[in-house]
Amino acid sequence: MGEPMETDDVDGGPPGSPPGTISSSGSELKLEEMNPLVHYQRPSKAVFKHPNPELSVRIIEAEWVNIKRNLSCAVAKMDFDTGYIGWLERFSTYMDNYRFFFVKNDHILMLKMLSEVAVDLDLEPYICLRTLIVLERLLRKCDELLEPGDLQVEWRDWYNLAYKYSSLSYDNNRRILVQETGIFTKIKSVCMKIQLFFPQNATEEILEEIRKHEVPLGPSNNCYGDFLAFLLPCAVTPASADNPPFKKWFEKRIADWDYYINDESIEDFQTLTLLGRVSRQTGTVDWEPHLPKIFNRVLRNFCLPLNIPSSVGIKVVRRTNGEELKKIPVTQTLASLVVGVLGGGSGLNHLRTLFRTLENYYHPSNNGPWTNSLNIFLCDLISFFLIRVHSERFKRPNWSTTLVPESAKLTDEEISEFVDIVSDSAFMALYARHKFSLLYTRVTENPAIWIQKLAQLDPEPVLEKLLEKTYQALSTLTEVHQLQSVLSTVTCCVAVAFTEQRRYPSGRLKILQLLPELLPALDLNDHEKLYSSLALIQYVVYHTPLVDCSRAGQVNSDLTETELELCHWTANLEFFLHELVGRFISIIECLKSVGVSQERPNSAGGTGGTQLDMLITDLFSSVLYNCSKELAWIVVKRILEYACSTIQEEGSPAASLTCGMVAACVSQKSEMTLQYMMPKIHRKLVDLGCGYNLSSDRDVDKEFYWCCKLFKTVRHADKSQLCEHQDKIIQCADILLKANHKSIYRVGCDFLNDAINALVSTVSLRHKRPSFDSPLNEYVPAKDIGRLPEYESLDYEWDRPSDGDVRLAELLTETFLFPQMRRLENLVAGASEESITPDELLKILWIIRSCGEGTIPALQGVEEPHEGITSPFCDLAPSTYPVELIETRFKYSATLRRQLGHLMHQLVNFMLTCQDRENDTKSITNIISVIKTMMMCMYRPLDLNGLVSYYSSRRISYFGTKCRLNKKTCGYMANVETFLHYFASMTRGRIPGPLGAWAKMLLMDLWRLAISRYPTVRSSAQHALFGIFEKYKYSCRLLIDSIVSILNQQSPEDHALKGALYTVSIHKGVQTMMGIRDLGLQKKLWLAVLKCRSQKKSISKLIHDILAKLSRSFPSVGIVYKESERTRKAANNLLDTLDESLTSSDLQEVDRLVEELNNTRMKQLMAISDDLMAVAEDPSTRVVVLQICHFLIRHCCIRRDVSPTPPRVVKLFLDATVNDALIIRKIGYDQLLKCFYLNKRRAISEQKTLPELRDACASKDSGLKSWFLYSSSKDLTSCYDSYYFIDRSHLAYNADETSAIFVYAPAKFQWSFNPSEMTEFEKTVFDWLSNRDNFSKFVSYLSADEKVTGTNIDMNSHEKQHKNRIKLWQFIFRILQDEAIKLLGEYVPSILEQKTDHSHRFFAELVSGALHATKIWPLCKIENLRKFLLPILEIKLMDQNAETSELWLTSMQAMVKDFDPMRLQWFFQWILDKVNQMDPDHFSQNHLQLLATGSVADSKSFESHELRRKLYDVALKLKHSRFSAYRGECATLIVNSVAFDVFEPWARMNDHEMTWAAFFDSQHELLQPILAPDFVVDEDPDKNPLLRHADTVCRVVRCVWRTEFSYMFQTFPQIYKVLPVLAHLEGLQKDEECAKAAVDALQVCALLHLSPCCFPEVISSLDQMCGASGWRVRRLCLVFIQQLSLNNMYMVRSSPDLSKHIVHIVTKLLKDEQFEVRELAGSTFSGLLCCNISRVDTTVLKKFVRLANKEIPSSKSETNLDQNMVTRHAGVLGLGACIRAYPYEVPEWMPGVLMNLQGHIHDPNPIEGSVRKTFLDFKRTHHDNWNEHKKRFSEDELTTLSEILVAPSYYV
Repeated sequence: MGEPMETDDVDGGPPGSPPGTISSSGSELKLEEMNPLVHYQRPSKAVFKHPNPELSVRIIEAEWVNIKRNLSCAVAKMDFDTGYIGWLERFSTYMDNYRFFFVKNDHILMLKMLSEVAVDLDLEPYICLRTLIVLERLLRKCDELLEPGDLQVEWRDWYNLAYKYSSLSYDNNRRILVQETGIFTKIKSVCMKIQLFFPQNATEEILEEIRKHEVPLGPSNNCYGDFLAFLLPCAVTPASADNPPFKKWFEKRIADWDYYINDESIEDFQTLTLLGRVSRQTGTVDWEPHLPKIFNRVLRNFCLPLNIPSSVGIKVVRRTNGEELKKIPVTQTLASLVVGVLGGGSGLNHLRTLFRTLENYYHPSNNGPWTNSLNIFLCDLISFFLIRVHSERFKRPNWSTTLVPESAKLTDEEISEFVDIVSDSAFMALYARHKFSLLYTRVTENPAIWIQKLAQLDPEPVLEKLLEKTYQALSTLTEVHQLQSVLSTVTCCVAVAFTEQRRYPSGRLKILQLLPELLPALDLNDHEKLYSSLALIQYVVYHTPLVDCSRAGQVNSDLTETELELCHWTANLEFFLHELVGRFISIIECLKSVGVSQERPNSAGGTGGTQLDMLITDLFSSVLYNCSKELAWIVVKRILEYACSTIQEEGSPAASLTCGMVAACVSQKSEMTLQYMMPKIHRKLVDLGCGYNLSSDRDVDKEFYWCCKLFKTVRHADKSQLCEHQDKIIQCADILLKANHKSIYRVGCDFLNDAINALVSTVSLRHKRPSFDSPLNEYVPAKDIGRLPEYESLDYEWDRPSDGDVRLAELLTETFLFPQMRRLENLVAGASEESITPDELLKILWIIRSCGEGTIPALQGVEEPHEGITSPFCDLAPSTYPVELIETRFKYSATLRRQLGHLMHQLVNFMLTCQDRENDTKSITNIISVIKTMMMCMYRPLDLNGLVSYYSSRRISYFGTKCRLNKKTCGYMANVETFLHYFASMTRGRIPGPLGAWAKMLLMDLWRLAISRYPTVRSSAQHALFGIFEKYKYSCRLLIDSIVSILNQQSPEDHALKGALYTVSIHKGVQTMMGIRDLGLQKKLWLAVLKCRSQKKSISKLIHDILAKLSRSFPSVGIVYKESERTRKAANNLLDTLDESLTSSDLQEVDRLVEELNNTRMKQLMAISDDLMAVAEDPSTRVVVLQICHFLIRHCCIRRDVSPTPPRVVKLFLDATVNDALIIRKIGYDQLLKCFYLNKRRAISEQKTLPELRDACASKDSGLKSWFLYSSSKDLTSCYDSYYFIDRSHLAYNADETSAIFVYAPAKFQWSFNPSEMTEFEKTVFDWLSNRDNFSKFVSYLSADEKVTGTNIDMNSHEKQHKNRIKLWQFIFRILQDEAIKLLGEYVPSILEQKTDHSHRFFAELVSGALHATKIWPLCKIENLRKFLLPILEIKLMDQNAETSELWLTSMQAMVKDFDPMRLQWFFQWILDKVNQMDPDHFSQNHLQLLATGSVADSKSFESHELRRKLYDVALKLKHSRFSAYRGECATLIVNSVAFDVFEPWARMNDHEMTWAAFFDSQHELLQPILAPDFVVDEDPDKNPLLRHADTVCRVVRCVWRTEFSYMFQTFPQIYKVLPVLAHLEGLQKDEECAKAAVDALQVCALLHLSPCCFPEVISSLDQMCGASGWRVRRLCLVFIQQLSLNNMYMVRSSPDLSKHIVHIVTKLLKDEQFEVRELAGSTFSGLLCCNISRVDTTVLKKFVRLANKEIPSSKSETNLDQNMVTRHAGVLGLGACIRAYPYEVPEWMPGVLMNLQGHIHDPNPIEGSVRKTFLDFKRTHHDNWNEHKKRFSEDELTTLSEILVAPSYYV
């Protein structure tokens, strides 16, 4: 399996290099001359591939110091809006480019500072999210770079941060006022990494904290469970090696898993997450006892179908885990867990059993809802396994690797066994037509990548099987898709075959032998096959030196046998290349007449325009790159002869492909190509140019144009070759540029652009390699076949411009660029002798644009003083590079950029002022392009053309091999993207600062063109502005005044207005223009857009889109920032490393500046809100604008740092609630609710222990739990006058005598809401609502039928609006109290008379909100409210329908949620009295009352034991109801009432009758009469109370399955007692509804997780069903067995008694007298074989053969005829089940079984039908691979099969 990786002492140097030395381009850089590299954490090794690595290191160190200084200063000085965000982005870019290029101490201090910023400061969510993103990146590889003791992080800080952004947070203003999208997820991700630095006692403290909040079925359990999933430390550190942290909770957690493994809820996922994290701690847990449960959970995740024939007529109940998108994270977690438990036990045996079951479902023809989950599981399983192997064998040694015991690591045999287990399924999935998931587009979801990873684990068996399938696919003409899939897979696996020479020595030769077989596949008629073949050939050819080494064996005696075979193979290279080029020419000839669709344009700017062009050109370039001179000349000469002897059509695919191949010749073999081609092209251009009228713009001559296209390819030549042929080149370029036809001179412009660029650029040539021209006795190229270059040992040749190259570039510039610039200068200066037509101007601009872009690499930036917006605390200007980097010998480097900029500025003025020039849109568009080039490319870049060309075709090789299992690359992950990104960022990827005067001038020119009257000009200028805005972060601020001036005009021109609006609404507008983080600029721009109007629909729509976009993504700006000593200390510690820490005087000055800034921001915010309210209060404001105003006002004023809410804002939102527009009213409700939350005064509570409570209340209760229980006998007066009610009742569940609990103070100590004691906010609301006109409108609108029909902004759903109105009533009653009752008294009678649904909605919301508002009311006021509400309830609850019942139920549930039930004692008692008085047969009037009582139990409050007991009695009384809906609600009540039975200590409080065990025992006894033989069903089943009772029991089971209570059945095996009764109900044909419910309930029981304690009951119930007299019961028994076996396969297999019993029952039912039972028994037995509960062996086959050979009496009169027929049929069905259990393979025993069945083909029915069906199934499933399967049969057997399977023909 490969040896452990050798590690170097110096991280960054190539293997084998002496310590302290880094080689690049032949130079050595001593580390002593700079900071030792060994001190850096994990720097990018690409730095040292630079031509000047010493300079690179100096630049990076200076950049790091700059970042460290400014970022820490921004934190210390609380400058978060500008300085911190800017430098944080710069730090992120730094890590993108250079990775961890800083020392360990800086790493620790930066981690500490950013973590303090995230947890200690109350920042805006946007800033917090950006901090978390960078913090997560810093924590990558922390287990390798840091040690647990390097940093100390308090877990409670992160707990508080997660709580603040979770759904539990009581900081309501934060939860509803800001957008926290992604923050909570990011917090979880960071916590999982930073928990490594938690204190040793963190686990106990976290468990204790979470235990306080855990309550059975509590609504907050999911969130607190989520906290455990990401907060609990699982990593084993050296300090905790003897006592891992997870040992404190692991056993309890995995035991509690039984409680919720059934419903696959969020608790289940949280447990899987924790177990998955623990499983990564290899060797610390004994997983053996838990393997059946784990693998059973894996199998249940896929929702596999049953093998039940449709003729049975039973609808199968399947598990549906919701949307596939929600199941994918669970599948990935399961894959990680499975990989963690493998090794050292029976894990691999369980895995083999699992894939034996799943293998059939991976077949391409077996698609279904399960396919996506299966593919993702296999994908992640292989990936995680490969990661584990890499971690155990090749990971860099660190403290974590030393803790893994050797005995726990995977062995070679285990790895090979894993590959053997999953490889068959992976190869099956390879042929699937949906190889990529529709929900996820990860590259790793391609099955080809799975096989590649398996080959990395064990190459020989995988690659041998892959090559076998490849040759089969090449020889098959009908299955083209198989060939495409196989070739793609081979392409991915070539790197493994080439590099794994030790484990697979023959791999290279077998891959090379495949090349000639691929040539026939180069057929233009099948594009996919052509593309796959070209990709494979290109990849192999590039890594194969194309040199004839056939004579190497004669001159070298040290070659191995494999190397000799490779050398012999090279003798065929000339023939192969000749045939390959011939194929290319044939394709070109075909393209002349057959067009190729432009499927994917070449975005890289290459010569090809289609995917075919790119593939062929890359392949041809690779051939030339690796060819010897002799072979290369043969190839080049043939292509050039063809290109020069033919004339291709302009723009045709053939012309594009031909030019691409010629360009490859020029690029790879410049000298021989130009020597052959340049004289011919020059001669033809001169001859044709002389006879061709260059000044004419008529149609171009085809031959002349083709010569121009061939000349254009010369730009790819080496610099030296360009200089050698410079005279001819200049002459040819002059001919092209003199032409007036645009297609001709544009070719010349493109040539100039690329030629000048290449001459002045430093280009990376390919890595150095031995010369192919060396003698064979010195170097044998065949040895290097397939040898991938090591990333560390790559040594690049840097082609720097020579003096001759620079002189040629200057000559081209002087010859072609300067004359055109002088012509333009004369034009703009008004010279009379200069007259330029529009076409000539366009040509001139094309030449200037091309030459200017070409010279960019040699130009210096325009150095000017920067002016613009900067941070008041930090320096945001960009760092300048050392002069060495931008030094150039180009004569015009310092002046050309400025000259071009000023010339374009003058030309813009000229074009806009001349009336005859303004409409020249083509010329103006070119001017815009020149300006954009001058501004965007401000700094000198390195030319990456050569480097990109090399790595673009090599990318797949590194992607495919960076994780392979050998020491070559495992430690040095060859990240090519980082390598290339470095060079780009080194020279032009910096964060630009404010613009200087020169750049501002050009920016304003673009702005003038962006509001042009011509759409083409506007669009081009706006796109240029977009790019500049994105590059220069503050540049958009310079245009705001200009934009606002146009928007504020009374009658602006349409084109100017549209241009201004489009500039505002750029694609990233929320982050750049409308979302600018400056309150002063926000005010200007927002008001201007809000007041802007236009009659044109397009402009109006644009305005609305801008405003809607702003409302959805509001830029939250911090107003008040408070200092933090902890954060400042962390920042000062980082500054200390620079000896620049802030003194106390500095901090005092900072505090003063922060205070001034806070005051300024607050004034600006109030000014914005005042202006917005002025717009909102204007009666003429449109509704669309009004709703945007409300959103903006909410964001400005309803925030945590603006409190209290200004009265004017409150009144505005109150007025909105009575607006005539429905959408405004709904916005008003929403905003007003947020105001209530923000200004809410919480009820007064105190912290007391139980003894203190007893003393305060003079109570005699001895138990803590009884203190808080609901009791109808308790005196409410004493409760309200004492400390009785709990603040958060769930905190009392786990409390003890010493626990301090927050309890509400008595009513007399609570807030008084008298008008004299109200806050300003409350007084405003009170005054407004006390106004009778306002209240009248408010009530009338709330009681109206309001339905949202859709708006252009996001609105809350109807259900959420319903809950919001309940909260609104709650706050209204909270403030108005008795006054609200008086005001409502005038309107309630009229609304009560209405018989509409919306009147029910109004009263449901009113009642729920009013009751919930009584939390701090005194008892006397509650009595007044009771008198007010009871008449309403009496009337409305008696008049119900289904819709109104649902409304009342939702309202009651909202009322009892998080509410002490004792406060509603009178309400619950009134409800129960009504329920006890109800008539079970009177449905219409009393249905709601049952629903309302259901809400009481559905509250899941542990204090409500007495209520649940009473409701349980009610449900038992109503279980015989003749109404189906009643019975369904009774089932819900029973489930909700008994739910707490399984939880301690509340299980002891339940009565014996109200437990699950007692319930099912009693129901089993009561339903026994149904099993009696004399049980008769009446004509009307509804009249039979026993059947209605049974239906209720079925509904109980189904209700449990559909709720979160499905955990309970593994604890209570009594459920399985009722299975025979449920099965018997299915046979009652007179009651179809009851029968269907029974079937569903029985299948649900089979779907539940089967615990060992249930095995005896299951066996007993199966025996009863199997022996039942009714055949339908026996058939249903088989359905139950199928469900049970598939969903509990591992649990069944873990019990030998149960598995044997199941097999015995199925085989017994094979001989059942009823045909339907026998048929289903055959299908069931096949499923048992697939699930490995039974297996096909000699004993089983002999048994079925003996049964099948049972003689059938010849005479029908014989008595044993029927019995013998059944026995014979049972044997046939058993043999058929064995055949169907292996649908896609042919075991050794199968031919004999088929031949045995063939003898029954003429038996009487139903035997004959079963035999024919078996043969038809065999043909259908084995058809795809019949060529392979038929090898298992003899000739006679194949003849017999064909006679049976092939239908007879009349013509034969």
